[in-house]
Amino acid sequence: MNKYFILICIIFLINIVSASPLLSNPTSLNIDVIKGETKTIYLNITNYNNYTFTDIKIEGEFISSSIINSLSFNQTKQITLNLNVPTQGNFIKVLKVIGFTSVNCSVLQSETKDIFIYSSGSAPNDIEICKSSNIKFTNYYGNSVRVVIDNFSVDALLANGSSHVQNYANTGNFIYRIEPLIDLGYVNVVDTSQKVHDNNDDGIINLNVNSVLQETSIELQFNRLNFTMQHNQIVNSFFIIKNLGNIQAEKIMFFGDWLTFDKNNLNINGNDERAVNFVISPMIIDSLQTNRTYIKTIIITGDNILRLEYNLTIFVEQSTIVSGNISSPEWWIKRKAFCDAFPTSPDCITEPQIIFRDKEIFNCPDILANVSPKHVQESLQECNNLRGDFSQFSNNVKLDLDSLKGTALQTLGLNGTIASVGDEVNSFSNVFYFVFGIIFLSAIVLGISYVAMLYYKARKLKMVTTI
Repeated sequence: MNKYFILICIIFLINIVSASPLLSNPTSLNIDVIKGETKTIYLNITNYNNYTFTDIKIEGEFISSSIINSLSFNQTKQITLNLNVPTQGNFIKVLKVIGFTSVNCSVLQSETKDIFIYSSGSAPNDIEICKSSNIKFTNYYGNSVRVVIDNFSVDALLANGSSHVQNYANTGNFIYRIEPLIDLGYVNVVDTSQKVHDNNDDGIINLNVNSVLQETSIELQFNRLNFTMQHNQIVNSFFIIKNLGNIQAEKIMFFGDWLTFDKNNLNINGNDERAVNFVISPMIIDSLQTNRTYIKTIIITGDNILRLEYNLTIFVEQSTIVSGNISSPEWWIKRKAFCDAFPTSPDCITEPQIIFRDKEIFNCPDILANVSPKHVQESLQECNNLRGDFSQFSNNVKLDLDSLKGTALQTLGLNGTIASVGDEVNSFSNVFYFVFGIIFLSAIVLGISYVAMLYYKARKLKMVTTI
């Protein structure tokens, strides 16, 4: 008897040990995909349990899968996984291989299954039960909700944490609604066999997916690439940028020394083109920097294009520059014309700060300085004059201070005399109070003596009379 019991226990333990989740091959996926494009992956699913699974599928973000209708013990079947990532980036996700087992309703007694109500909706949303079983709706939404089941004329108001139990006595597919979530779910009631899902049967697939943009090609067509200009001149030009592919070119940026562009951070649709205006403004501060040819590079970058570079040849004509810090009025005029035409250009958002000008111009904004060399010289002369006036003022102040010092010394001398007299007065006062105190004490003593004497005489007289 004990041998049979041990044998049964061993068989039971073998079944427990052998129970395992649905196994995917491979269990980890490292995949590169193109943003927005669907990529198909084929996986093998194996069942190592001694019972059959039905309706096997893979669930998770970015994916949809085919369904394996039935998978018996030690059987392997292929499943199709469609992966589509709508955004660019690297993502790590966990996918689940979901399967159901069948239970004969005739061997089951009435049971109760749970549907939990969350802010994201009901879980599970769809459920299958045997006839005469119950569904327990429990509210974890955080606020009150209504469970509406039209087939049974049920409109139950559930406070947070409370439940409603509904019995399904007949077979059929019954709809329920959760308000205010506007969430629809189905309860499928059967009388033959019931699909049962157990989380312990779920297989796990680790997905590491890198979503990138599909590359496209662009080209630039320039109005001109060679320029001759003065050091204080501004030259306008443009180029056409074309997207040669069918995919959108994203976040196109332009960079260049001495260059300002009226557009940047562009998205250009496939087979589309844009015109981009630019301004050349040399940064020349010395005459030795003129009469020279400069090569300035326009750099073009983007999220899904190769970096491009185009060189501009700029010859700056010979010129004599008066100051090392000059903003010419011509520059302002050209800049103003450009910004009037392209007010959204980045360099037109804020006003320039001009510190010095080599000639007068009166049509600039009030916030800009307008100082000529003559004005600077006059200002310096005024400063020198103010310095001379200040020296004379300082001398006068010094004389006044000396006079004030003498007066103060005389005042201090008078204060000394007054202090001496005060000391003598204080001495006299002290002597007066001392003498007065002695006289006062003497008077008190004499008074007490006189009273004592009168009292003595009175007592003596009284004694004589008595005798």
